[in-house]
Amino acid sequence: MASGVVFPEAPLFLLAVGQSSASGPGTTNNIQDIFHGRCVNFGEIEYLAVPVHKTTGTDLDLMPRVQESCEDLWADVSAVFAYKDACDVSVDAYLELISRIQQQCRQVPADMSMFWEGVYDLVHKFSDKGRRYVTIEDTITGFLGDKITDTIERYCGAASVNFARAASGHVRVMLSGSNPELKAYRWDSYLEKYELPNMTDTGNKFTALIIHEKQNFTK
Repeated sequence: MASGVVFPEAPLFLLAVGQSSASGPGTTNNIQDIFHGRCVNFGEIEYLAVPVHKTTGTDLDLMPRVQESCEDLWADVSAVFAYKDACDVSVDAYLELISRIQQQCRQVPADMSMFWEGVYDLVHKFSDKGRRYVTIEDTITGFLGDKITDTIERYCGAASVNFARAASGHVRVMLSGSNPELKAYRWDSYLEKYELPNMTDTGNKFTALIIHEKQNFTK
């Protein structure tokens, strides 16, 4: 990706406004700016090479750059959901696109995939941005969709499917066991809906890390 990427001529995508028939609250405000900013950040700043990788012992670029322009990526992603009702956008609509984007990068090394539920801050401190383990948010597709809401939830579901299919070797998942009113493993979680069913490497070793943090859950 070229350095110093700017978007003075980037086309505007007006979501759920004007004559659109889409219903619901719409996507995250300023989603195009957020997407572009993250795309440039991932390509120019994040996950650059470190002297010695903690697992492989080599000097490498932790998450190789995608050779597609940020403008093209945004055009492809937004075309899936723009002017559409959230219920009309499926996970399958994103799968081919996300697979194509992720194939431009080296696959997650064996034994380094880290899945999670309910421990966002802790798991990312523990994984150390791909130096110890790799979470979905450390990949280009996960990084771009992180915390973006509404129809993009399907995007994140597709990214989860793709991340699970790429997992190999010893796979780990970090779950929260801190809240007595919320089960660590839930049927409606991303892990259950998108990730576990798509782990295709039958030789995987699977370890669940149940984290108990000192918190006050009194209502």
